[in-house]
This record gives sequence, C-alpha cells and structure tokens, in this order.
Amino acid sequence: MNASDQASNPTSNWQAERAKTLQRACLSIRAAIQRGEPIGRSIHRVAKCYHGRPFKSDPARCLALSSKTLRRHWDLWRRNGELPAAFKLKSSARPSAMKAHVLIRFVNFCAAARHKSMRAAWLEFSSRPGFVGQPGEKNCRMPNYDMARRGFPVADFRFMQGRLKAIQSAQIDLAKMRLGLETLIRERQSDQASRRRIHQRSDYQI
Repeated sequence: MNASDQASNPTSNWQAERAKTLQRACLSIRAAIQRGEPIGRSIHRVAKCYHGRPFKSDPARCLALSSKTLRRHWDLWRRNGELPAAFKLKSSARPSAMKAHVLIRFVNFCAAARHKSMRAAWLEFSSRPGFVGQPGEKNCRMPNYDMARRGFPVADFRFMQGRLKAIQSAQIDLAKMRLGLETLIRERQSDQASRRRIHQRSDYQI
C-alpha cells in the first residue's frame, strides 16, 4: 500500500501504530526479564504503563491492555519470531459487497491497458456509461475503490500491469524486427522474379 492509500485509510494507520506499540511493550518485557525481573511482574508493570494510551493516528481510539491481554500478546509474539507482524489484526470474514461480475469486468479493464495507478483505473472504469451499480439501482450499494481493492489486491494489479508492459515492449521489439527484415529483403531481392535465358539445344539432326 502506497502513501496515498495509507493517508486515505485511517484504519490501517492506527492498526500499524498498535502493532508498533505492542512491539515496544514486548521488547520492554524481554529487557526486564534479562535484568532478572519475574515475567509476571514485568508484564503487569508494562501493561499498566501502556494501557489507555490514545493512538496518535486516531486519538479517539485508546490501547486497551490488561496484564492478561499483554501476556497473550507476549506468547503470540514469541511464537511468531518476535516481529510486529504477530500483532496484525485479523478482520472478520465477510463477503465483498461488490458483485463478482463487476469485479471481473474491472480486472479485465485493467488487463486491457496500462494505468497510472489502480485508483486511477477504478475512477476511469466507474465513470464509464453503463457502469453496474450506478445510483438509483434498487437495493444495491454503490461499488467503490475500497471494495475493488478488497477483492483485487493492489499487488496483483501491479503485477498485471508489469506483465502488460512487458508484452507491449515485446510487441514493439517484434515490430521493429519485422520492419528491419522487410527492408533487408527488399534491398537484396526484387519483387519480380528474374527471367532466365533458355538456350535451345541442337540435336544435330538433318
């Protein structure tokens, strides 16, 4: 996800900040244990220090961190290589609000031409006449970019665009080769077949 996408997605910002905060908390616990402090005491102390802290990216949210919760995070962190990724929130499974045929049309649209970004491709796709999901369609939520990105990851869009770029470059190279061969052939050969002089044989008959 690029900077513009992060700026437009405050949910990812506070979740990333949450992961970094829990990472610092677990590092503090590890350092305390290495100094000889009992694990239960260190977890209780660190949890008390971080509990209730508001997120800078979303001040309306605060970190809820009891000793029991931090112990669960600590065990998870240890099992997953002591990395911030261990604290990534898992969103509840829910079906995409965008209909499959709309998303498939968008994928085909992105595969047909190169675009500056996935967001730019979506804006162009959704503004075309006949776009499914236009306001006024009964009992239908208007599809948006976030829905499209949920079903069609940005990484897949970039990979597809990279393949399309490679295909276009190969087509240009092929066209250049074809024209070069055509020029070379015309320089070497004429369009009209050469006429061979036929010598009449003499059979020396009287």
